[in-house]
Amino acid sequence: MKFNATLKGILIGMIISLIVPFLMMNILQGVMGGITNYFGESWLYIALFIPCTCAFGYLGYYLSMKNNLLNKQRWKITIVLVLIVSLFGGTIGTIIGETIVRGGMETISIQTTVLSGIFYSFVFLPITLPLGKFIVDILYQWVHQLPWGSMNT
Repeated sequence: MKFNATLKGILIGMIISLIVPFLMMNILQGVMGGITNYFGESWLYIALFIPCTCAFGYLGYYLSMKNNLLNKQRWKITIVLVLIVSLFGGTIGTIIGETIVRGGMETISIQTTVLSGIFYSFVFLPITLPLGKFIVDILYQWVHQLPWGSMNT
């Protein structure tokens, strides 16, 4: 069960690392005046792929060992998960993604990237936290094969 739960977590992480940048780029481009590139920047997908697949894979493994997690405990897990993913994706993931896409680190301002990644991780917490809780609940139900609406509160 632990191996299957880990695979389920990795699958959720891969899906999230594709959906979130796609939605984020299209919403932001729409707000800023029009969509110029439908799929957005490829470095953003790379930046989120590593932290999402690793964090959700481990989360799937962890949830497989916990049969009765209360809602409060899932919120605590979500806070840690969202901060890890957003901090890693916004800082180290962005630097790795930019390096891969641009072919080197000459065009990256490391200090600015790290500071803005930390800043945006906390500024967007009111948006990422409820979305993260929704995803954690989906993974929890999938790992334990619970019908919708039957979780502990």
